[in-house]
Order: sequence, then structure tokens, then C-alpha cells
Amino acid sequence: MPVLSAGNWGGAGLHLRGNTRGYELAASEKKWLTMHDDAHWSLFYATYGLDLQKRFFEAFLKGDDSAWADQPAVQLRTRQVDGSVAERHGSHWPLPDTEWTAMHLDATHESMGPDPVEASASTSYHGIEGRRSFSYVAPRQIEIAGPLSAKLYLESSTADTDVFLVLRAFAPDGTEVVFQGGHDPHTPIAQGWLRASHRALDQDSHDRSFPSTPTTTPSRSPPASSTSSTSRSGRRASSSPRVTD
Repeated sequence: MPVLSAGNWGGAGLHLRGNTRGYELAASEKKWLTMHDDAHWSLFYATYGLDLQKRFFEAFLKGDDSAWADQPAVQLRTRQVDGSVAERHGSHWPLPDTEWTAMHLDATHESMGPDPVEASASTSYHGIEGRRSFSYVAPRQIEIAGPLSAKLYLESSTADTDVFLVLRAFAPDGTEVVFQGGHDPHTPIAQGWLRASHRALDQDSHDRSFPSTPTTTPSRSPPASSTSSTSRSGRRASSSPRVTD
């Protein structure tokens, strides 16, 4: 059965994760992924989306192979920090030329970077009002495209807590760069969330609960949604763990 998964980079609270992960797990040999920017109704329900849907149905309902012959397996509208959009194609998702990169958080300097942090340290925030940010200044133009996740070590005074992780971009003058999302005009690069007691990494992670205690420091990995954006040299990226969205 042919599969077309169409999603919005700014729809983390809707079905973004389902679009990309569903495409990865789909068993069909005939599957395509297309991801767009901006509001959902402004593209998918307009010329861009209608053309896509019509060509898909013409090929697989009407038998017109020519309507879909040139469609790439993966079609991405990559957001740029200046507000423009570039189209990106690939043979599968995650993209075949992905350079998987680990960024290490430094609690002492509230920064993050590709080099491991030698000294252990901790930082804290209070209840639903607090958060911490770890920043990285891009030394060159970089493209962030693919699924994101974070491995955090947390202590909590409660038996459970919600962990939200937001990846944001900032201009050199400190102004946050936001994008029009599926339902929010101020959408960050990516965001994800996880209830700490459901931190298990296996496929049954949401079938069992692992409450913590104030004396333990469990490892938790909130998965942030997939993203596709390009940042210029000198721009700052910030990873912000928090307990609210």
C-alpha cells in the first residue's frame, strides 16, 4: 500500500513526530515523506498541498504513473533564520548525509558544545516557574535536520515530573528567531516532552512507570521533535530544559 506522510515542522503538538517516525516504520516499499513550514492551512490546504495530494491520488487511484514519477522519497521545506525557505530532497529519512553530532551540556557555564565536559557540575530551577538554558554559538553556517533527543540526569523533590526541552535560535543581538508553526506564530526550532516516570527506552516505555525519589538521579531522555532549519555563523542555539511548555 502506498504511503504519503505529510507534516509541518511547526506542529510538534500535533502529529509531527508521528509523520517522521511513522514514515521510518512503514513497511511499504512505496512510501514518501513531505514536510513543510508555515501554518498548516496556508500550505497544505492551498496550492502546494493540493497539488501534492492530487498527484498522489492520480497515480495510485487513477493509475497515472507520470503524475508521481518525479516525486522524491523525502521532500523538505527547510526553514532559514532570515525567514526564507529552501527545498531539500533525500532518498530516506533521516537524511542519508546526516552527520550525527553529540552536544554536551556544561552546567557551570550554562553552555553546550561538541567537546565533552571534564568536570561534573549541576544547576537547578524551581517548580513550574524555572528553567535553565545551555547555549552554543555557531562557528559557521550549520543545518540542523533530523530527529533530536537529550540525555539528562535529574533530581526532583517529587516522585514524578514532566520534562520539556525546547531548542531555540537567537540572532547576534539576542533576539529570538521564531517561525510560523502549525498553530503558533512563535514556534521554536524544535521542542519535546516526557513524563520522567516513563523514561524507559524500550518499546514498552509507556506501559510501565518508574517513579523517582529525591535521593536518586535517574537518566531521562525526552525526545524533541524532528526539525529542519539552517543557522548562520554567529547565531546562538539554546537548549532549555523546563517543567512547563
